[in-house]
Amino acid sequence: MHFSLFPPNADLAPVAQVVAAQRPDIVAVGGHDVLLVDFVKAMAATGYTPKAIIEHYGITDASFAKALGRQADGVMGISVWLPTASFKDDLFGSAADYAKAFEEQHGSPPDYTAAGCSAAGQVLQAAVEKLGEPPSLSEDARVKLNDLIAGTDLQTFYGPIRFASEGDHFHNNTALDPMLVQIQGGQVKAIAPRRTRHRRRSSTRSPRWAAGARRRCDCCCRPPYSRGRDIADMLREVVLPRGTGALAGP
Repeated sequence: MHFSLFPPNADLAPVAQVVAAQRPDIVAVGGHDVLLVDFVKAMAATGYTPKAIIEHYGITDASFAKALGRQADGVMGISVWLPTASFKDDLFGSAADYAKAFEEQHGSPPDYTAAGCSAAGQVLQAAVEKLGEPPSLSEDARVKLNDLIAGTDLQTFYGPIRFASEGDHFHNNTALDPMLVQIQGGQVKAIAPRRTRHRRRSSTRSPRWAAGARRRCDCCCRPPYSRGRDIADMLREVVLPRGTGALAGP
């Protein structure tokens, strides 16, 4: 296991060279947007191809695949929502309906952060309706509104919304299950857990610059995941039964 920290504006060539020298099976990178794109390019330049590259927020944004082209294929990430999700509500319709309306309005497809922002508006609307008071709100009304939001139990196009009332995830929406996604043909596809994967049988493959052959995804033949299944378990099942890894992040 190799672990590196680097600033967001770092030269990623030496970072990628150090990672490649470890010859890890899995490379996990925490960062955003441009940094994630640059790391894929830097890793490709080393000539070493791991079995999997998994990156934090960024790969679900359409700009990621556009910036990398064919090099984006095979890169994995995490998401809690895709336009192919089966969720729906009375306001936005299905997840696919929301995605279509969003792209028509803004000229690009939504990722889970855009969908989450819209769902946040639904949470606020539902709480205000329950409160039943017009603005501007008194201090007491604001306290009541906060309590109503904390007690949210809502089904939306984004999925179920329920906030944890205690513990490490206090005030986080813990009703959603994370999914492992992968860029395939320039598109973001869910590959695990089984119930979220794209209708076409998914293949786990190394990033596009690899010469290695694809192999069938283990998750297609395994039981469904229980709620809250750790994303690392999904990655282990999809990529390899055991192996080494490298972690990097700003």
